[in-house]
Formats: sequence, C-alpha cells, structure tokens
Amino acid sequence: MLNIMRAVKYMFFATMLLLAVGCIEKPDEDTLTYPVLESLENTLWYSYEVNGNIFYDIKYYEDSGEMLGYDTQERVNEVVNRPFTYTFTPAVENMNGIVMVNFESGKRYGGILIPKGNIKVADMPVYYIQLYEVDELGNVIYENGKIKSTLNMWKE
Repeated sequence: MLNIMRAVKYMFFATMLLLAVGCIEKPDEDTLTYPVLESLENTLWYSYEVNGNIFYDIKYYEDSGEMLGYDTQERVNEVVNRPFTYTFTPAVENMNGIVMVNFESGKRYGGILIPKGNIKVADMPVYYIQLYEVDELGNVIYENGKIKSTLNMWKE
C-alpha cells in the first residue's frame, strides 16, 4: 500500500511538473514582428537558380545593383554578373513594397517585397522579393499561357 501511495505521489508531482512546463509562454511565431524595410540600399539578398545550379548574391546600392552568380554555394568562382538599376516603393497600410528591376541586358522585372515573417527559407523567417518579367508598361509577360520568367530573392 505504501508503494502505491508513493507511486501516486510521484505521478501527481510529474503531472504538476508537466502542467507547469506547459504553461510557460513561448513567443508565437505569428505574433513576432519585424522591422519594415524602408529602403533596399546597402542590402544583400540571396537567390538560387535550379536549372543552372547557380547561387546568387544580389547587392542593392543607392539606385543600382548587381546580381552575382557563382557555380557553388561557397561562392568562389563567379559565372554571372548582371548589373541593374531599380526603384523601390516601401510598404504602406497593408500593401507590400513594390520593386522594379531593369537589367542592362534590357530585361525588366517587377513585383513585391513580402515582409519578413510571412515566408521561411531553411526554416528561418526572411524578407522575400518575388519578381516577374514585365514589358515596358510593367505588364507581366506570358509565354504559352505561363509567366515567362520569375526571380525570387530573400534576406534574413
């Protein structure tokens, strides 16, 4: 009988301990807030091209930038260098930021900056830019009913 009482006592304390641990509040990822990007100037973004197995560093300067591509994740051997100019309109009242990129080659891309916390890369919340190839008027270009080309980039 004494052993049964001791077992009940230990189970009671174990249950209380589990309840106490369960009551400890962790910040819910949905409630975390991150700064809104007011500018892309002096930021470094990353991208990856599956078809060409190219790892990109995208550097934004004052009103221009460069998209540098490497053949390995270690980023030693540069295989692509695509200079560009850009415009950025920061997010306002429930609207995403707007990004327009014009490469020296003549290709244009337009799209949105998605605030940090809405998308994860490698299980980390990131700022994310989703761009679509556009014409001179800013309209998305379609080819055979599909968007012709996209660019995705992220930063922590």
